[in-house]
Amino acid sequence: MTENGEIISLDDKSIRIKIDPSDNCESCSQKCNCKMLEGKRILTVSRKKIKNRNLEIGKKVKVESMEWQTILSTLLIFVFPVVILALTYIIVSRNGLSEGKTILVSFISFTLTFLILAIIDRAGFLKSLEPEIKIEDV
Repeated sequence: MTENGEIISLDDKSIRIKIDPSDNCESCSQKCNCKMLEGKRILTVSRKKIKNRNLEIGKKVKVESMEWQTILSTLLIFVFPVVILALTYIIVSRNGLSEGKTILVSFISFTLTFLILAIIDRAGFLKSLEPEIKIEDV
């Protein structure tokens, strides 16, 4: 997926890019989730991902992300916790706990899954899922 945007802020570690709405945004079923039509979609990217160091505020950039990055991110954030919830419920219910305790343990594991994902993200293990940035010549 390729999107165009404009650099709105720079620092030593990251770059913030305001993504421009594309022609496909109007018909997209997820437009209410990404706030693209309101012009509020801001992407923060590590400066290490950018090969061209000639950057300045207001410069037009092209944000390119591979499909596998998008799919893996979606699976990690939305599917993985639900799978953990279901597996925990099945495993705990077979060990003879009451229904209430089984549900409680399942939701605790569900919550812990998000905590683990946050720790993994902060540790930098998910940096490969960040999109590549290509500088667009204007």
